[in-house]
This record gives sequence, C-alpha cells and structure tokens, in this order.
Amino acid sequence: MGYEQGFTPTGGWTKMPNGLYLQWGSFFFPVSSGNNFLGPIQSFPVAFPNNCAQVYLTLRGNPDNGDEGDEVYWISSFTNTTFRVSSRGDAPGILLAWFAIGN
Repeated sequence: MGYEQGFTPTGGWTKMPNGLYLQWGSFFFPVSSGNNFLGPIQSFPVAFPNNCAQVYLTLRGNPDNGDEGDEVYWISSFTNTTFRVSSRGDAPGILLAWFAIGN
C-alpha cells in the first residue's frame, strides 16, 4: 500500500502506508460573546475509519477586538467524522486552522 491523499477547498488529508491519517483545514469561526459559545460543527475531509486520536487548533489572525484580549478558543468535542470549537469572551469572527491525526 502506498500513500493516499485528497484536497478540498478548505483542507486536505493524507493516509500513510501504516494506516495513519493526517487531516488539516481552516474555517471562519463566527462572532461570539459570553462564556462557552459553541461554534458550528466542522466535518473532516474524510472520516477516520477507527479513531480520531487528537485535533489541534491554532489562530490564523488576531482575535483581539481592541479590549483586554480575553478571547479563548478550544476543541470542545470530536468524533471520527466531526469536531466542534468553543470560545469564551467577546470574540470577533476569526479564521482558525486545525490539524487532526488518527487511524
């Protein structure tokens, strides 16, 4: 078995010969306010056949809207097919990037 891969307008994936999947992408997180705001559910480009081990998140912009910079983002849940990001603070809309690994 060799490598398999695919690309979408907002991300992509690679399946390694040993069955490990690497997936990545980005999306726009909507404007939020208050504590524990649940963002929209995001789908992986392909489902992990067995297990999504971890999802990582990073900012692709400046979330500070001019106040004290209290905006926080985190992965609140994930499955083999989807994940969800939550936020706290008066977060402006921002572009987020993610990376997931599993098998």
